[in-house]
Amino acid sequence: MLIALPLLIWGYLGIMIFTDAFRARMESQAAALHIADLISRNTETITDAYLEGMNDVYDFLTTRNSDTRLRISSVMWDSETEEPAIVWSYGTRGLPSLVDLGGTSTPPDPDGEDQTGFMLPVNQLPVNDLANRIPTVLPGEAVILVEAFAMWETPMTNFAGLRLLEGRRLDPLAVTRPRFSPFIRYEHDNDFFPDGEVEFPPIAGEPSGPEEEELPEPEPEPEEIVTIINTDFNTGAPPRLVA
Repeated sequence: MLIALPLLIWGYLGIMIFTDAFRARMESQAAALHIADLISRNTETITDAYLEGMNDVYDFLTTRNSDTRLRISSVMWDSETEEPAIVWSYGTRGLPSLVDLGGTSTPPDPDGEDQTGFMLPVNQLPVNDLANRIPTVLPGEAVILVEAFAMWETPMTNFAGLRLLEGRRLDPLAVTRPRFSPFIRYEHDNDFFPDGEVEFPPIAGEPSGPEEEELPEPEPEPEEIVTIINTDFNTGAPPRLVA
């Protein structure tokens, strides 16, 4: 009993902790995919208030009371630098955007040493190796990138004083293409589109300019032929052609 009981307790607690961790990770990933799908269906310019509301939807989908943040970005292909370019980016609830961070992994300067959760600078950084974790962005397309961040704590935190895996950051990614428009416009994306219009580079193998389609010539209408038949029902004579 002295040998087996500690192993059984360790196994029981381990099952509870890792099962809850994987369930939280699955919920976070599924919620991020739903958020990306909702944003991809927009045909009008989205606002800061709309993106902040997406964080509330994310909290509702995850059904957890943990601290969460979203970073929503639009990524296009830059033909000059031959690499993906950030069109616009926004972080909810004060989270720095990819534009504010400059795409680097340098943490912002902390205001104090007693910061926890998302106030900790390391939890405000992008996902490591972000460019290689998203699908390849093709020329002429703009994708929506949703980075979801949730702080997970073990269910054993308030049980027997065990603080295992405390304050772990979950950071699922979700990438999708716009469904009803070639790109998603944002109210503060004028720095990237100063004229308010977007010109996509031509895709390889396709003509650079639009071609006018030749309309087929209208077919002539057939002449109407009227046939008049005279039938005498009194004499029983067969019908005869009049005109």
